[in-house]
Amino acid sequence: MRTLIDFVTVQLSPEALVNAGDDLPQYREKVRAEKLRITCRLLEVSCGPAAAGKAAFIQALQMDMVRLLDVLYYYRLSYRSARGPQGTVDGQMQLYRDVEDMLHEILIGLEQHFPECLSPELPLPFSYAARARRQLQVRADELAVLLAELQLDEALLELVLRPVRQFLLNPEGRLSFRSLAYYRELLSQLYMTATLQVDGNSSHLRLHAILIHLNFNAIEYYLYCINRLRAWLKGYRHLRGRITGLTWCIKEIRSIPVKSGTVALHPGGSPIAAQLYAWLEEERIFLRNVHEENLYRAAGREAGEKLQTSLTVSQLALMLRIYIEEGIIIRASLRQVLFFVSGFVKVRKPDAMVEESFEAKYDNPSLSTITACKLWVGRLMERLNDHEKKMRAYVD
Repeated sequence: MRTLIDFVTVQLSPEALVNAGDDLPQYREKVRAEKLRITCRLLEVSCGPAAAGKAAFIQALQMDMVRLLDVLYYYRLSYRSARGPQGTVDGQMQLYRDVEDMLHEILIGLEQHFPECLSPELPLPFSYAARARRQLQVRADELAVLLAELQLDEALLELVLRPVRQFLLNPEGRLSFRSLAYYRELLSQLYMTATLQVDGNSSHLRLHAILIHLNFNAIEYYLYCINRLRAWLKGYRHLRGRITGLTWCIKEIRSIPVKSGTVALHPGGSPIAAQLYAWLEEERIFLRNVHEENLYRAAGREAGEKLQTSLTVSQLALMLRIYIEEGIIIRASLRQVLFFVSGFVKVRKPDAMVEESFEAKYDNPSLSTITACKLWVGRLMERLNDHEKKMRAYVD
């Protein structure tokens, strides 16, 4: 490998090739011979045992190929700048292209046969990125036509293809090897879906399954799913139906196998399946609480008479706050407390028993309310002391 690095970086520089017109075929053959030697070495590594040094060798070769291809890229730019605008490709420019093609073939072999050994975050060489861009452009154009025939949501299709389109529209953009592999897998899975003979609804569900399987964890996709789920849930007239629908969604997401490893659109982000599951579960818990509160209120109305208390809303709100803070009432939200109290307890001035008023009095009790509560808590203590004396007298 050292021979190839020295030859490309030194012998193929524009300055070294100024008077080497007759030697260009020999240079090309020398690079081809080195490429064949590397290919044979890779064949030995592929057929040999999975040694600990295998990954290190592949990654070192990958890094050398990236460095040499970027050197050749800048050599081409330098030579084109010095040569001036000309329509024909001369021997030196053709040599650069041929050498790049041979080094590209080595990288292709590494991607195909040793994907697990590559350095995933290493950026693509400029020329290799351009080659990948041309390939992805063809597949993306074909895919856009096929997906349009399925009459899927255009906003979803635009969102799914947006990362690939952004790469295609940026001629100087460089992906990592991980991102390139992800885009290829994404387009391949979508292409398979587009060619299946299924109805529109099945294609829609399959598309979402693919995006969850490949961990398409773009924030735009998460927001799209949440908005669509909210609109879908509004189709249910009753809370029980919404809860059932959410349960079905949770079951479906759990049943989708997530691709192993670090496969993701954004590797450092939270998995899209976990994000959607968390939202669905929180929504289901919220609706269940509301449903239970409605049942409590309905039970209170059916019971007829409510428990009457001499406390005002302010005094009741303060005492309930103390009960919650002291752990006498466990795991209750303010909304739950309000629904329960309004359904089963009758206070003085019941018209003030609205959520906003109750919450304000709960959070900000007045000094007079605190004083009043202390007075009747004191009377409760006196009554407890009387009961204690009676019990002690009975025991004695």
